[in-house]
Amino acid sequence: QRQMCIRDRSRSCDRTFANVYLWARFYEVEFAQYNNVLLFRDNSAGYGYAFPAGEDEDVKAAIEDIMKWEKEKGVPFCLYGVTKENFAKLETWFPGKFDITYHRDEADYVYESEKLATLSGKKLHGKRNFCNRFEAAHPDWKFEPITAENMEAVLEFHRRWQVENEGGDEGLHKDCLLYTSPSPRDRTR
Repeated sequence: QRQMCIRDRSRSCDRTFANVYLWARFYEVEFAQYNNVLLFRDNSAGYGYAFPAGEDEDVKAAIEDIMKWEKEKGVPFCLYGVTKENFAKLETWFPGKFDITYHRDEADYVYESEKLATLSGKKLHGKRNFCNRFEAAHPDWKFEPITAENMEAVLEFHRRWQVENEGGDEGLHKDCLLYTSPSPRDRTR
């Protein structure tokens, strides 16, 4: 099997390994290498494809193919995770063809790590106030890494929280178990 390296300078959360891995089951994400691009397809609610990753000429060709596939299936063409830079490319490649809609509730929130660590500045005053209220209400709070030794306690806390806050959605708890259970490789060590 041929390996390939795809350059993608997108700052979209849809491009981070952690998000792709953690949300893949929930959103029923499939991915594939296709003609020098990386494609992600969300099968959960008909959202379509993430903006392809790769060189511009390959991405444009892939989008043309996706449009053809969706038309053949009788499904509306839809891309998600489209950044402002991607919007500009789409308009250059396909002038006036698309109605580009911004969904604020699905927007990425990117923070500089230093500002997020210190919560400095006006923009983060709400988060700083939230943390201060939490610390005042829970003076004995502490941070500890999740390990094999405390995993059962973490999962039990998660289950209790769901019962109290979401009516006890066991499906989500099972997803949590899937992502937090040691992999078979870890179990054999």
